[in-house]
Amino acid sequence: MEGRSVFLSLSGGADSTTLYAFLLAKKALVTPVFFRYPSKHNDMERAAAERVAARYSARSLLQVDLSGVFSGLRSGLLHGGPPLPDGEYNGENLRQTVVPGRNTVFLAVLAAHAESAEGERTYAALGVHGGDHAVYPDCRPEYLEAARRTIRLSSLGKVEIVAPFAAMSKAEVVRLGLELEAPYELTRSCYAGGDAPCRVCPTCRAREEAFATNGAVDPLIRV
Repeated sequence: MEGRSVFLSLSGGADSTTLYAFLLAKKALVTPVFFRYPSKHNDMERAAAERVAARYSARSLLQVDLSGVFSGLRSGLLHGGPPLPDGEYNGENLRQTVVPGRNTVFLAVLAAHAESAEGERTYAALGVHGGDHAVYPDCRPEYLEAARRTIRLSSLGKVEIVAPFAAMSKAEVVRLGLELEAPYELTRSCYAGGDAPCRVCPTCRAREEAFATNGAVDPLIRV
């Protein structure tokens, strides 16, 4: 992957930031892409993505406005949707946070930019991990494989999807990020969108547990 163009979906969270660090370690030419859409925590995500991109300063953060695409969809993550659930990351109630078509839309945009970039082989990258499988159908291996085939066909084999954490647990992703010295202190994962992590939403709990599993403390937690 050295010297290859990679368009990375950078949410500003722990997973995509770890993938950013991983790709830079592989000496890829990373263009971080932030998607603006009407999620309840999108403003906090954007601020975190800007901080992470500025820290790495490999490429400017490309911001893509998808507000119109996701407007009117029903999801607990979106404005106008049901309240956010509390509880375990794999809890049944977390299905309320599924955003219909999100990764399909994200990958289409990433792949379009990758296809238009110079080079015989370019990449679209997502930081999905194994813990997402139970809840989010567009994070599962069978979805990613189908998406890979589609993108290869649509780009005549030029664009490849990169999702190296798809079989890893959240704790394993954080372990890799700690080894790569990913700037977790700049990231944001909370679904609630407040000034500080709520520590009760499923993603806050999963993140905190992942750090604890590695004998570390999330730098966003002040106790």
